[in-house]
Amino acid sequence: MVPRGVVLRIASPLVRRGAALSTCRRLREATLNLPRVVDLNLSRSEDLVCKNMMCEKVGEVCVCKLAVWASQSAPSLLNLETLNLSQNGLTVLPDSIFELTTVIKLDISENKLTNIPDAIGRMTSLKYLDLYGNSDLEALPVSLYDPCASGLLDLNEIRLCREAGTRFEVAARESGWTVESTIEGEVVWKR
Repeated sequence: MVPRGVVLRIASPLVRRGAALSTCRRLREATLNLPRVVDLNLSRSEDLVCKNMMCEKVGEVCVCKLAVWASQSAPSLLNLETLNLSQNGLTVLPDSIFELTTVIKLDISENKLTNIPDAIGRMTSLKYLDLYGNSDLEALPVSLYDPCASGLLDLNEIRLCREAGTRFEVAARESGWTVESTIEGEVVWKR
């Protein structure tokens, strides 16, 4: 029994019906374990393929299911620290993703994003953002350059592909970011 006032951090392995579970890979699996989910890996996920016959993207990757799931689940995802949405061909991110305020690491690499909404500033625990492979990024939000602009956002590292990284170099340097490393077309910025 845990004494009153003691907070336990539930981390992997998670337990669901006797099976060890360190990372959820399906939205249904995460839904069944909402308060205990620490890592949600939806990289190359079939869960993001739209099955809504009313949607113009039926049969393709679409954010409608993710948007609804995140908006309904956010209040119960108290321990979610890692969200991996990489390699899904996403062109936009649903606004409800930015309500997941406990996320420390957000991996949205290898998608087709052209911008990151300023709403990312609402992810107040975010420390690591992987944008690698989104070479069509046109702009990064002010909240990434200036944490004070969005409140509590404290981002320590951004990973970009070299093509996107050069577009933001001047603004990033003026805001206190430095290049930590450049390896094989990857630029890692640190604050």
